[in-house]
Amino acid sequence: MSLATKGFLITLAGVLVISPDVLLVRLIDADTLTKLFWRGLLSGLVILGVWGMFLQRRPMRDVVRVGRSGWALAAIFALGTFCFLYAVEKTQAANVLLISATSPVIAALISIVVLKEHVDRLTWVGIGGALLGIFVIAAGSAGGEGSLLGDMAAFGGAVSLALTFSIARAQKNISMVPAMGLSGLLTALAAGLLAPSLVVPIHSWVLMLALGAVVVPLGFGLLTTGPQYIGAAEVSLILLLEALLGPVLVWWVIGEFPGQAALWGGSIILSALAGVNLIRLRGAASG
Repeated sequence: MSLATKGFLITLAGVLVISPDVLLVRLIDADTLTKLFWRGLLSGLVILGVWGMFLQRRPMRDVVRVGRSGWALAAIFALGTFCFLYAVEKTQAANVLLISATSPVIAALISIVVLKEHVDRLTWVGIGGALLGIFVIAAGSAGGEGSLLGDMAAFGGAVSLALTFSIARAQKNISMVPAMGLSGLLTALAAGLLAPSLVVPIHSWVLMLALGAVVVPLGFGLLTTGPQYIGAAEVSLILLLEALLGPVLVWWVIGEFPGQAALWGGSIILSALAGVNLIRLRGAASG
């Protein structure tokens, strides 16, 4: 098996594992802060536990070694988790996932402003398409198809994800996996201090365990491993599957129709990002 095939399969597996995330959040019978607490605690413990037990590492020592960048990543990702779950509770699932799909172009904007990197015209086309799609979705929410505040929270989550990837990219010599585990624990700490109750009904515990102990840590673990073997364009294309699969699962299981604005805005976002990345892949293949 070639490295490219290995990377493709790992990233695809990550997308398939993480796709039920929004659906599980919707199905769990608990308030948002309670979900945040258990999702963060379980995922943080699983990530650090696997890091220590199976990779023969010392998770707490490695948490200290990530330095300021790692702690910044953990805090930013924790804040993004709050934004993500708030958005899931307040607006359409399709809105959340489609807006989240714009994180690669947000990362490109960050690289322009912060890292002073050059961005070509093709990337600007993707950025323009993504922003137009977000505008269409937001306009639909303002018209009653979703929640404008929820859409704003989803955008905050996308910015957080973009910042997370940018920090990890800037620190190539230090693994940020322990920082992801730390982020889960920080999320749990903040949610635990704010939550009126941490009780999850017995009938929701199977779903909570599936979300916090399997879907989140395994999904993000695979998604951070796959890009080591394939390029950014291939990764971006595969990640777009989540923006398609997630809303379909929610629609199929709980009957939530995405809405016309989400369908039109999502089509613009996915077409722009897929088109840009397909052109890149074609150019790379011919070069």
